[in-house]
Amino acid sequence: MEDSDFDSLPTAMEVSTSAWPPQLAIPSRVMVIGEGEIQRLRKHLKELSTSTGNLEKHLERLCSPLVELSEKEDPSITAKCWMKQVRQLFRDTGDYLHNFMQSSREFDMLDARARNASERLERYGLRPKTPSIPMVRRLPAPHANLIDHIHKDMVDKVEHMMGTDKELKVVSIVGPEGVGKTTLAKELYRRCIARSGELHCWAFLRVSAKPDIPRLLTSMFTQILRKLPSRRLSVHDFIDTVARYLLNKRYFIIIDDLWTADVWDIIIRAFPGGDCSSRIITTTQFMDVAMTCCGHLSEYVFKMLPLGDVQSRNLFFRIVFGSASDCPRNLIEVSDGIIRKCGGLPLATINIASMLPSTVKLEEWTGIHDSLPSTWGANPSSEWMKEVVNLMFSTLRPHLKSCLLYFSMYPKGYIVRKDDLVRQCVVEGFLDGDEGQATEEAVGLFFDELVRRGMIQPVDSDKNGKVLSCTLHRTIHDVIVNKSMEENFVIIADYFQSAIPLPDKVHRLSVQFGGARSAYIPESILVSEVRSLAFFGFCQCLPVSMVKYMHVRVLILHIWADEDKHSIDLAEIHELHLLRYLKIACNIAVKLPDKIQGQQNLETIEVSTLAAIPQDIGELSKLRILKIAVTKLSNKHIYSLQILPALYALSVHVKTAPSKLFFFRKGGFSVLKFFTFRCSEPRLVINENAMPKVEKVNLCFKAHKARQDGKKPITIRHLPSLQEISVKIGGTVADASSALANAFTNHAKNPIPIVQMMESSEDQEHGTLEVEVDVKEENAHEYHGPQEQGSGECGHMDEDRDETPDDDVKEENAHEYHGPQEQGSGECGHMDEDRNETPDDDSEKDENKDADSRQEPYREIATASGLRAKFHLRFLDGLKTPIYTEKDITSEGNSAIRIGIFDSDGNMIKEGPLSKAKVEMLVLSGDFCNDGRESWTEEEFNSHIAQGRHGQGFVLRGDCIVWLNNGEASFGGTVRFKEGSSRTRSRKFVIGARVCVDGKTDERVQEAVMMPVTVLDRRNEASEKRHPPELDDEVYRLEEISKDGVYSKRLKEVQIFTVKDFLKALNKDANKLREVLRIKNRSSSWGKMVKHVRECSLTDRHELIAYRNEAASVVLFFNCVYDLVGAEFSGVYVERDNFDAANKALANVLKEHACSELDSAPFSYVMNGCLPVPVSSSENSLVSIPIVAPEAALQG
Repeated sequence: MEDSDFDSLPTAMEVSTSAWPPQLAIPSRVMVIGEGEIQRLRKHLKELSTSTGNLEKHLERLCSPLVELSEKEDPSITAKCWMKQVRQLFRDTGDYLHNFMQSSREFDMLDARARNASERLERYGLRPKTPSIPMVRRLPAPHANLIDHIHKDMVDKVEHMMGTDKELKVVSIVGPEGVGKTTLAKELYRRCIARSGELHCWAFLRVSAKPDIPRLLTSMFTQILRKLPSRRLSVHDFIDTVARYLLNKRYFIIIDDLWTADVWDIIIRAFPGGDCSSRIITTTQFMDVAMTCCGHLSEYVFKMLPLGDVQSRNLFFRIVFGSASDCPRNLIEVSDGIIRKCGGLPLATINIASMLPSTVKLEEWTGIHDSLPSTWGANPSSEWMKEVVNLMFSTLRPHLKSCLLYFSMYPKGYIVRKDDLVRQCVVEGFLDGDEGQATEEAVGLFFDELVRRGMIQPVDSDKNGKVLSCTLHRTIHDVIVNKSMEENFVIIADYFQSAIPLPDKVHRLSVQFGGARSAYIPESILVSEVRSLAFFGFCQCLPVSMVKYMHVRVLILHIWADEDKHSIDLAEIHELHLLRYLKIACNIAVKLPDKIQGQQNLETIEVSTLAAIPQDIGELSKLRILKIAVTKLSNKHIYSLQILPALYALSVHVKTAPSKLFFFRKGGFSVLKFFTFRCSEPRLVINENAMPKVEKVNLCFKAHKARQDGKKPITIRHLPSLQEISVKIGGTVADASSALANAFTNHAKNPIPIVQMMESSEDQEHGTLEVEVDVKEENAHEYHGPQEQGSGECGHMDEDRDETPDDDVKEENAHEYHGPQEQGSGECGHMDEDRNETPDDDSEKDENKDADSRQEPYREIATASGLRAKFHLRFLDGLKTPIYTEKDITSEGNSAIRIGIFDSDGNMIKEGPLSKAKVEMLVLSGDFCNDGRESWTEEEFNSHIAQGRHGQGFVLRGDCIVWLNNGEASFGGTVRFKEGSSRTRSRKFVIGARVCVDGKTDERVQEAVMMPVTVLDRRNEASEKRHPPELDDEVYRLEEISKDGVYSKRLKEVQIFTVKDFLKALNKDANKLREVLRIKNRSSSWGKMVKHVRECSLTDRHELIAYRNEAASVVLFFNCVYDLVGAEFSGVYVERDNFDAANKALANVLKEHACSELDSAPFSYVMNGCLPVPVSSSENSLVSIPIVAPEAALQG
């Protein structure tokens, strides 16, 4: 499936509804077509037939063979090459026509390529002789409410586990992939939102195997605080802001698809405890992660197993036949076999059931059963799930494949508005129609079918069940990304992926750079061929020049800028003359070209924060959708918008309070049907017939800003086609009627406005109208799905669903907020303008602190809350070094690190609230307080907190939070560094500790810090030297011996692997060992080795080997490393250091004989004090004799 621009004819769309053949020979390479694009190309060729000569005829003859070859299950290499060249020929022809046929030489080359392709088709016998195998095109029954049938009992059980306790409780749902964990979590979330009057905050967070932490935290921030951050926040700032906001609030959080405990360690810091009955639900495939989340309390782990036989049958038959009772008798047995191969996993059951034909011929169903691999269902795994998805994909009709593959333009876990996908696919030419709206409706049906087939997961829906936003299951996303990359349908440039070869000509490019700040698009990509470009990342990673993307039709930019940038200049867009769809989501203002009339193909413009409306925007004759947020709006701008001849939907958010009335005068907006206007202080007049065809008007403003000089600021005169007015009002008012009466004048013939009041507390705290909603009145009755994890959509762009008259206007509620999306790039700056009106919001105070001051190492004048702190945290232990990543951090005594809290006199505080404070351990940069100061401010401490690579997460992992007990506590469990300190400027880290946000009191408690330490990568530990070495250490732990060096290899040749082996060889015969190593006499290496190995401690090794020589009446005693420790001469024991000359000479002679027998000799004595004592002969046990220290023995 290399591409779909020019890959089929309308006749190829008439796909048979026959069932699969017995061998399930479903074509796996069915052409992904672009019916609309090829139709436009053929139409253009016919119009220019006088100048295009035979080119049209040649291309016409190539279409059918191209489609038929693409539908073959396994085309030959020659056929594949031919198809690739023909597809490129169609694309190049389209580009030539769009470029107004500037070069006759280029036309001649296209014509020659077409003739050559026709000749090779016949020469190599590539034309298919038999028709392609038909595919299934049956639509399955909807299964959106299957949760009621397969998960109801599970939901009840999890709710029971959640309990009604006052303290924070975490429940973990664990189970294999595809078992339905997310579906269960969604239902729990839906039930919770239905009772949202009992909650202050809620959020649905989607993680992944490789989560982008900034994006994840931004999503958490926007869902909980219901606004976007006013600037880029560090991980710690995110967490502190959310934690402060959640203090003394009841919240409900879903954290879906956790893969590691590391991410949990980051997220959980944002959720304070307390007695508000807050709950967190996590889902994961891994039991160790689940246990970590719930504090290793197994009673809070819900193990989700595959469906039982009865549940699987009910699910399967409901999709295929509507119910189990409707299944024909002759198909029951074969159906049971198919069900068993689904392994009890809902995702597999839904996908396979959705593919089955509606015919009831036993032989056809038996053939399908036999064609499914026999291993299916026996041991479900991720690879097995991918096989199911591949099979499902192979049965889709071509245009459905195109729509599904287009989803790979978005990163994994991304939630996308269905309307966006529809418009983008229309621009791509996956279907064509006489009218744009009719085409969008048709493509919308394609996505609905993919939802019914289980290939796309709905996220948000309106009250009628219509899907508003969607995402992909992780396995399905993996499959379509692989297919897109393999077939050059979409090429993904991912900063974090390993290097892969990319094709020269790329037609759809998705740049997914995440939190990387120095990534770039590979130079090997010929960007002039790109038709669709999506970018997700920081602004400094944007393409240097947009002009090179001369053929781009779809441009999607999700940009995240640092706080020191105020705007981003995208004026080069005026050079993209073929551009039809433009969507920009950014956390700073976007500058479009002043003159935009050259973009005559533009149909959709969505910009989160527009610096200025282009002067000549009124000349865009094809512009249908315009959704913008602007800093300022004038009546001149309004006039420019009124004259847009094709404008169908308009959404405008004015971010500053206007000084004059906005007038929408009669004589414009001839086809406008949906209008949205947002402003904190609206001054708006819509004159009679100013919008003659408008059907829906949505307004949003603040009540306390509504009345001005005794005049009502909003007037709507008679609009003849108007069917609905939706008004959202924020602020403190007595009721909706009084708020509306103060603000609104409406013509009697217009519909009565539907008013939604936003709670005053919400309004004051959040200060943003885009995401506020009366949760008590609205959410209690309807649920639109879990909150978007960040789709990159700006709140002002979602509320009206302009182009779909049947959409529910209430989709702007908090849990539907289409917040920032991947890689922290989708943040929309337009949602922050009201923050200065919320002086009581502590979290916003923290956000608005001067960014520059946070970067200062120290301040000359410290506040009283800093240097004059009355209380101090203090570590009670030093660190054991060296420290390695992924190794437990312990004290010098190998125990857990202790911490205590003290008053200014140095006394530990053992009573009162501070004695029970919640404390967290964290890591600071190594240059913190390197001037020797012992006091600092809280701001100085926080500004030096170290972040992980790419700003993703904390440097520590594990049990980093403790509660003091009588003024002290130990950081037990596992605390480890996730990364080394080598990347830092100082090459060191400082371990610190502070009182947690939710444990703070009015009194400042100064943080604790340790001395700077070097944290080494655990990979270095493999060859790190040990001081002192231990007997069981590898021999390369000794000085001068490298892990894979020549000395190490020579020692291995003589079976010396450990320090103990080395010591034995050294004590037996030092000269022989030196010969093995081939060390020269003058080399210093030998001395360093021996000195180091002699540091090895044998304090606890009391066992001895006795070598007896009866003739000499001498017994020699050797320790565990064959070092002579003493001898018994004629029954009297003498230590080696006390040998006289005769004893020493005799011992040396006997030692030479003994060394040959030491390896096989048993330990028959132990050193008890200063004397060797024989071991019990019956047991030969060393522990049967009480061992005393030498000093005690001498005293005795």
